[in-house]
Amino acid sequence: YRRGVRQVFIIDDSFAAIEDRDRVKEIFRLWRRSGIDMEWGTSFRVDSVVANSDLVEEAASLGMRFSLVGYESLSQRWVDEYGKGYANGVGVEDYPEVYDVFRRNGVLVGGFLVIGYPGQVLADVKESLARFRTVCDVPIVTVYKPLKGTAGYRKCVRQGLLTKDMFYHDSQLPPLKGAESILSFYNRFFPRMQLHPANLFSLLYSTHAGYTAMQRAASRWFLKGLLNGNRHNMYDFLAFLRHRDEPPQKQMDRLTDRYLNDDFVRQLAAPFL
Repeated sequence: YRRGVRQVFIIDDSFAAIEDRDRVKEIFRLWRRSGIDMEWGTSFRVDSVVANSDLVEEAASLGMRFSLVGYESLSQRWVDEYGKGYANGVGVEDYPEVYDVFRRNGVLVGGFLVIGYPGQVLADVKESLARFRTVCDVPIVTVYKPLKGTAGYRKCVRQGLLTKDMFYHDSQLPPLKGAESILSFYNRFFPRMQLHPANLFSLLYSTHAGYTAMQRAASRWFLKGLLNGNRHNMYDFLAFLRHRDEPPQKQMDRLTDRYLNDDFVRQLAAPFL
């Protein structure tokens, strides 16, 4: 704070967890006594908000303006099937209430949503994402990627669903068999969301300065990505189009051979040596 910092993000996937209530209350007490005035954000679990909504109110009074919430899915079926639910009876039907607690206290919500679980079809994904505005201001969507060492990975191996080794991955490649249409939808979702009339209306007329700033930052990030095209990523994009019928493992091998060879790594390191 003495160095001029006025915004901070507290990295804690379970900030204000139910069993952590007393410690967080003490942090808030000392924070208030310090007189430090900062805007800040962190991550809240759904069940923590349901059990301790007063902590959100107190956090907002101390400057919390943004929270990440791991909703995972807006379908109870997929939450249950992949062990993303809560043991205390909290379910998907509680998500809008959780969002309302944040909204009442002027806190923006970024909602983590996962699509492409094994067995999901495109209709499931569309139905779920169509309702994101009931649980968050900004959806943070990812395609399910079963990472090595997880129960989901072992399940996908047993069912023979993996399209490739999952040590390296690229968002243009489907991680699971049958996920091609979902991946295509995912890659179109963000630009369509940004250009949706409801989003443009909110961007122009929202009275929440933080929401406007967030949406503009997201738009700038997207445009900057387009403007920062270079011969390498343009080559990769065209290669994906040209070889889209190739097995994902073969396409991944092409990328790793291209970028993880000694010559390319030396080129990257050269300016810093």
